Amino acid sequence: MTFSGYETGEFFDELFTEAGRPRPLGRTLVAAMEGLPPGEIEARQAAAERALLQMGITFNVYGEQAGTEKIFPFDIVPRIVSSTEWSRLEKGLKQRIEALNLFINDPYHEQRILKAGVVCAGL
Repeated sequence: MTFSGYETGEFFDELFTEAGRPRPLGRTLVAAMEGLPPGEIEARQAAAERALLQMGITFNVYGEQAGTEKIFPFDIVPRIVSSTEWSRLEKGLKQRIEALNLFINDPYHEQRILKAGVVCAGL
């Protein structure tokens, strides 16, 4: 695989700078990808998508064709996140998981959400 001629355009690219050079955290990944034979990334992406479909990791799209089954979007190329960025993300994820767990637990126990009228009776 080669990245020659790859342009980021006017958008921020997580892997490459505006000058087309790999960002420091992405150098190892870019080197590994460039060492793969042509078409290997595409073949791996297709294999991953087949596996997701076979495992039933899908959702239905209504409106186009009734019941069109699609796999969840998945990119074989990993996103590189620095430890600083991950620390911030981790705090937010933990907060949201705790809130979701409290929200899910409430209807089966205290029912504060139901009593407050937060959940619509038509649902």
